[in-house]
This record gives sequence, C-alpha cells and structure tokens, in this order.
Amino acid sequence: MPVLAFAVAFLVHLLLFSLAPMVAIVMDSMHLNHTEFGLVVPVAMVSLVPCRLPWGVLADRWSCRCCLDTSSM
Repeated sequence: MPVLAFAVAFLVHLLLFSLAPMVAIVMDSMHLNHTEFGLVVPVAMVSLVPCRLPWGVLADRWSCRCCLDTSSM
C-alpha cells in the first residue's frame, strides 16, 4: 500500500513540476506574462491543500485502503 501511495504522489508532483520545460509554449497559448504565469504553480499547490486535509483526516479515522478505494471511484 505505501508503494501505491508513493506512486500516486510521485506522478501528481511529476506532472505539476514538469511544466518548466513548457513555459514558453503555455505562456504563448494562454497569453500570459511572466507575473501571471508565476502564479500558476503556487495556485496549483495551494489548491491541493484543501483536497489533502480531509483525506488525511479520513485516513487517520478509517484506513488508508478505504480512503484510496473511495478516492479512486
């Protein structure tokens, strides 16, 4: 089970941080300047916090397996 949790976390962060090589392409397609693009990554990271806190509470109360099964539906 810890291997699955690590794999999911690794893939989420890999996708989030693999944005750096595509900065110019994303900025051009979304018509963003450097300041606006600089807000994309922090907003994505901050938006993960409200999603992770309830799942952490549920995992403490129930089991990690139950939470993973529920979140994968």
